[in-house]
Amino acid sequence: MAGIFADENLTEVPLPDAPLVKVLTQVRFPMIAKIGTSEGILGFQERLRARYPVTRQESPMVLMVGPAGPIQSQLSGTVWRMSEANGPWAVVLAQDFVALETSTYTTRDHLLERWREVLDALSALDPGPTVVDRIGVRYVDQVEGDEFVEAMSTLVRSEILAPSNIERSDGEVLVASVSQALFHLNSMQVKATWGVVPANTVIVPGIEAVPERSWILDVDAFVEESDQLFSTNRVVEETRLGAKRAYAFSAGP
Repeated sequence: MAGIFADENLTEVPLPDAPLVKVLTQVRFPMIAKIGTSEGILGFQERLRARYPVTRQESPMVLMVGPAGPIQSQLSGTVWRMSEANGPWAVVLAQDFVALETSTYTTRDHLLERWREVLDALSALDPGPTVVDRIGVRYVDQVEGDEFVEAMSTLVRSEILAPSNIERSDGEVLVASVSQALFHLNSMQVKATWGVVPANTVIVPGIEAVPERSWILDVDAFVEESDQLFSTNRVVEETRLGAKRAYAFSAGP
């Protein structure tokens, strides 16, 4: 029997109105102290300024999820956010990671082309990263409103809809049902959270609550390691594989 990721080479089907909230690519590496200074990122900034002209310094935050819900706490260190003047794309650089995020893109190749530009700028730093700790790609999709939640069976594979597929009579409403899963695929892992979320409720840290019942899918495909040398080509290809597996998880037959 074919597994859920057997269709990782499914043809990508771009959707003009895809319910994408966020896609984030990230690579983590051992700390480079120089990145914490404005002088230390000058070369990185100059290489990317044409696409991302707005640079702001931020304080790193962490979200802890407890009985009272998500709690945001500030960490020490510096995070640099470079964004478009008027667009959804942003690059986030810290002393131990770089990430690219957006809420819309045309194709997977388009996303990876942008990611390669960021990695090339990172590798040009002196000093730049030597080894890789983690490579990941994360997709968060969300549809809002009762009509769209009930139509999810036409958008995603049936296996991940249960118990949303439980037969219900008129007047019976599934208010909440959230599932989690972690898969190991050789060196890669795929972690997923999905389900029906009540209005004004947060289940995925970093994703704001919405005023209607919604259906959310958060898929994170990643490789964790500490002995592989940093290589732009390798990071891009691992990201490509992760993106394919995330797509296969949700959009298979």
